[in-house]
Amino acid sequence: VYDVLSRVCSYAGIQMEASWTPLYNSYYVEGINNLYEFDCGSLSGWIYFVNGESFSHSASQQTVQAGDEVAFRYTCDLGEDLK
Repeated sequence: VYDVLSRVCSYAGIQMEASWTPLYNSYYVEGINNLYEFDCGSLSGWIYFVNGESFSHSASQQTVQAGDEVAFRYTCDLGEDLK
């Protein structure tokens, strides 16, 4: 999922920032289009969905297949506002 986001942002000229966490061997998406985690409070940040389902592990650890629908949505309440 992370690779898809990175490619799409690069292709479309959308700003994206992520940090590598060696302990978890994964990327953490900090900001997309200049909207960052904590911009909307302590419970805010980016959550990704694949085919409408969110996951608790890193986007760089989630695989996708052709035809999957991937979405990154911004939450201000740890995802409760996205239900």
